[in-house]
Amino acid sequence: MTGSGLDERRPTVLITGANGFIGGRLATLALARGWRVRTLTRSDWATAPAVPVEQRYFGNFPDGIPAAAVDGADVVVHCAAWLGTGARGAEAVNVAGTMRLANLARDAGVSTFIFVSSQSARADAVSTYGRTKFAAEQGLLAGDDRMNVIILRPGLVTGGGRGGLFQRLCGFVDSAPVLPLLGGGRSLVQPIHVDDLCAAIFRGAERAPEFHRRILHLGQPEGLSLAEFLQAIARERTGKAKTTVAIPLWPVEQAVRLAEMLRVPLPISSNNVKGMKAVERMDTAGDLRALGIALRPLPAMVSDAVAPEDVASAKERAVRVLLIGAGRIGLVHAVVLSRLPGVVLAGIFDPNARATAMLRGMGVSAPAFTRLAEAMAATKPDAAVIATPPGTHLGLTRECLERGLAVLVEKPLAVRSEQLAEYEALAQAFPDHPIQVGYVLPRNPHVAACLQRLREGRFGRVQEFVGFTLLSLIQSSAADRWETKRAMSGGGALINAGGHVLSMIQEAFGAPQAVEAEVTRVYSAEVEDSAVVTFRYPNFAGTHYCSWSVDGYPRQENLLRVRTDRGELILTAALGVFVSDDGDVDVIHQLDFDVPFNIAPDYAGAGFAAELADLRDATRTGEPAPMDLHHALRVERLLFDVYTNAREVPAFASTSRGTPPPPRMAAKGTGTWSPRAMRRVLDLRDVSAAAAGAYLANVAATGWDEVALYAEQLRAIDTPAARARRLRVTVPDFLTQSRLLSNKRYREVIAGMGAAGVAAALRTAMPVLPSERAATFWVAAMGLLGAALHAVPPRFDGVLLLHGALADFALSLRRLDMLDRMLAACRTARPRARVGFHTNMAEETRAALWSLETRVDEVSVLTAPRASGMTAVLDALRRAAPGGEARITAEVGLAPAVVHRAAAAAPERWALGADAVLIGSWGEPQVGGARRSEMEREWAKAFPGLTMPDGVV
Repeated sequence: MTGSGLDERRPTVLITGANGFIGGRLATLALARGWRVRTLTRSDWATAPAVPVEQRYFGNFPDGIPAAAVDGADVVVHCAAWLGTGARGAEAVNVAGTMRLANLARDAGVSTFIFVSSQSARADAVSTYGRTKFAAEQGLLAGDDRMNVIILRPGLVTGGGRGGLFQRLCGFVDSAPVLPLLGGGRSLVQPIHVDDLCAAIFRGAERAPEFHRRILHLGQPEGLSLAEFLQAIARERTGKAKTTVAIPLWPVEQAVRLAEMLRVPLPISSNNVKGMKAVERMDTAGDLRALGIALRPLPAMVSDAVAPEDVASAKERAVRVLLIGAGRIGLVHAVVLSRLPGVVLAGIFDPNARATAMLRGMGVSAPAFTRLAEAMAATKPDAAVIATPPGTHLGLTRECLERGLAVLVEKPLAVRSEQLAEYEALAQAFPDHPIQVGYVLPRNPHVAACLQRLREGRFGRVQEFVGFTLLSLIQSSAADRWETKRAMSGGGALINAGGHVLSMIQEAFGAPQAVEAEVTRVYSAEVEDSAVVTFRYPNFAGTHYCSWSVDGYPRQENLLRVRTDRGELILTAALGVFVSDDGDVDVIHQLDFDVPFNIAPDYAGAGFAAELADLRDATRTGEPAPMDLHHALRVERLLFDVYTNAREVPAFASTSRGTPPPPRMAAKGTGTWSPRAMRRVLDLRDVSAAAAGAYLANVAATGWDEVALYAEQLRAIDTPAARARRLRVTVPDFLTQSRLLSNKRYREVIAGMGAAGVAAALRTAMPVLPSERAATFWVAAMGLLGAALHAVPPRFDGVLLLHGALADFALSLRRLDMLDRMLAACRTARPRARVGFHTNMAEETRAALWSLETRVDEVSVLTAPRASGMTAVLDALRRAAPGGEARITAEVGLAPAVVHRAAAAAPERWALGADAVLIGSWGEPQVGGARRSEMEREWAKAFPGLTMPDGVV
């Protein structure tokens, strides 16, 4: 057995679940005792306990626990638990996670491990929670004697706080005119106040050897009935008892089970109900005496229902951020702010209640407001993110600065050049409140690294460059959006979309000597839909093509190609690649960098994390962020210079515009592929259904093992081909459909579904309504999924994959219930198929797979040749997937054509231990030619008079 208890020095304690009821109170009291407190949670918080931010660790159970959290700790108090009804999640978190944490602690030399278990912990417990808590107890007791192990079984824990059963009961007693007593209210309750439980934890830590391998039962020794307990709450909170009504337990149990099947939230769970049926009196008197704990009387137990206010400064806690604007970019900020360490999304303001309702319906839990003053007063923010139309930016920035907040303003800052001077005046008037701007690409680590190497000359001497901004946003004259109104947007495609590439040009080359520009209106009445800009520097020139009216780009393409005397550097939102003149292809990807939370590693996700981390740090220190006002003004001055020099034309001049020539030598590894063990999957989802069908007619003669399609493409493909096991079908085509819906092009979406598809959509969506309680994002997503599944032949026996955007939203927002439901819908609709999902978030997927109940056969995940830790993660995905080992596919993702050709020739570089590699259509010359022809037709519509240059791909 380990040595004596804690000595006189300040001990270091790690508390799991410290943003919960018990763990939070324990951390607060431990800090008051002078203990050094560390925490391990899934996400950050901005209220009590005021644990220093550098002592907060984040991870997921069972295998996402950072070893650094336990290094140097004297005591670990494990309060976190899985409270859901799913058996797999309970086993993973309550059993496997507990043992993983204990083993890490034992190996790190921790002296004492205290496990907060449950009164319901028994081998024959009727609830999954009770059985898994008991299994964890047995595993801990079976460990060796290098670490003291103490197990506490508290009864119902009372006191101030939020989120526990006691707080839910108090809310119920406050609101219910009559108290329904389940089973007559005869269930036994042995309450203990949270502070008394914490005192027992401290006493156990101080006398750990004495209580080693002991299970200590804690709660009021004599106990009382549930009816008596509820009346005690009522008398204490309202001054009088309440009328009661006895209700048999069995119909309530059935109702709760049904509600959980429908995902309808209730004050109690089936675990609670089962616990009422099987609770046994604990003999607590002896253990309380041994610990020297005298419990407070019942009235004091039920009186304290308000948590203490946090008085910590912003430097001692997570930064509270108010999000202003709940549109498309607001959604991205909301998700990242909800997951980024050191930051808490304190609230969301948008005058449009429907916008905030959509975010909350997706799973963003922050409170929503339709009045800014109310939001400020309620959330007491330290900083604000302004994600509203540009016409509102200056006024909102001024108001936030006047309230003492640090500010991140989405780009562009201004809608008129004169406003730039007003921003400079604001910076002078409020020097202690940082202003930064959302030019996100230069803050993306792969872009920053590549541009640094370019400026240092490590890629060679710059000869010319070309940029592309391509987006499918405004594609009809009927588009009624704020972006097309000059007073609100400041301009058209260039100012609203082109700023990303423009910021990379400014960061790479600085201000040009001269700019020339032509703009044209394809659909809009007030602003340009397409622009071509020429930049002239002393020794080279470059061109930027920008349009938001190009079909085929539901997600914006931001591309910068730089030709040097050594090769070509290509930068996108996802990656950088340098193709040298001797044929080497060097890929620098977001996944190469360690990012705390990356919502979209295929599309600037690391940049959003970086800029919000900049806001967090600037708020704490007062120091300017890398993309501060000074840097952003340089970009916007260049932007307004372009507008000043722009000529509006009906068609663009057809002269050559400095498109970099292809590399002088073919890239190594882009020749003919030879058969090998690595399976290759050709992604045809970005070509038309007609082109995909034409290629599939001869697919047997190609070297590809499988082909990926959208369900919607299957309508143009012969049924026998659609049944082939060599097909991977993605459901639904979410990005395209969501873009149409956001542009109010509902008829196109419905026409694409067909009458039978619409009926399938309704059948799939309606069962979700009771749990969502409104027509939320997830109800709509289930409808789109149902229609897409209808397009898949009933006897389809290939691979069926949920769209990555839906999977990643569910993962990011921790709506694993919806991910499970969508996967279950796929399996029910097409039982012969292998079912899984696409994802760009490997780490999040690893954590989620442990708790999914639906069998997962396939996971298709974004990778990169040097992705940090990816090989181990992919291996962990197989082990975590429900139903046995899943087959893993590595995805190349959104990338220039040269990258897909390199991956087609050498797929093992991207596999990193995966079973197959998904490669874009550019990896197949036959398809690449057809796709280019389709792109040229769309290009001609957006850029009249211009031939599509080679650099687009």
